Amino acid sequence: MARTIAAVLIALLIFWFVMLRPARADHLTYLPLVPQTPLMQSIIQTQTVKWCVNATGQTYPNFVSQLEDVHAAYARDVGIRFERVAWGAMASTGCQVQHNLTEFSCNGCAAHIFYANWPVVVEYKVSLGYTDWRSAFGHELGHGLLGLHEQYKDSGGTIGCTFRPDTVMSCGSPFVKYPQPRDVNLGCAIIKTTWCGAQTPPVFPFWDGDEWVFESGWKYNPSMPSPYYGTQGNWVHTNGTQEFTFVTAVEGGEQWFNYRENAYHMKGSTFWRHAGGSAWICLAFCFPAP
Repeated sequence: MARTIAAVLIALLIFWFVMLRPARADHLTYLPLVPQTPLMQSIIQTQTVKWCVNATGQTYPNFVSQLEDVHAAYARDVGIRFERVAWGAMASTGCQVQHNLTEFSCNGCAAHIFYANWPVVVEYKVSLGYTDWRSAFGHELGHGLLGLHEQYKDSGGTIGCTFRPDTVMSCGSPFVKYPQPRDVNLGCAIIKTTWCGAQTPPVFPFWDGDEWVFESGWKYNPSMPSPYYGTQGNWVHTNGTQEFTFVTAVEGGEQWFNYRENAYHMKGSTFWRHAGGSAWICLAFCFPAP
């Protein structure tokens, strides 16, 4: 995905098979800059999105009606209101999200979104000739309205579809068209308004299909190895910070810092947590304290 400070290009894979591409790192839950993007801040303040469609999209069979169908799902499940305005510059029409059915260079994607721009621009590749654009609409709006990152698999050295049915942020079959409970919970967790999620704020902690999500921003992944304990189960913040980070080697072991507890830990023949001052608390395999 091409990324700039002003905008990030998010590609929607269009084929059900895996698209090979050099991997960088596993995607996070949320996109950079959210919820501070102009669109999300406007949604938080007004609960309303003003949208428009270019001339090509207006005449393309069912393009507008399918977009309105996806809008209805976001309105019902998230609580966002949608208002259609004339196509044109935001200064003259008020259009905040411009849906542009056009032609652009993109290998293996049907649409992409400049979610941090103002107005937000979503482009759809007209030459694909789709008869149903709803999974593309649902996916790109998940980026722009809810601030959600891709949910592709890439830790194995390639980027490809996970085929997850529980999120509109994956790709490939079953081609999810509407925001799922996981998407609504995650989006409302950062939108943080009384109306988001059909008037029901998310209840923490909640299971998002991969890990437990806590109101503090920390997530617990039961299948991720802990670098400190060496066992399955690790805490990671939504900003990417892991629970433990190595500090230094000391006599008898290693000193690590725990960001979740804001405390130092000692790893050696036993496990200790620093309790302030000269006090250490034994966690396991108790021997004389450091």
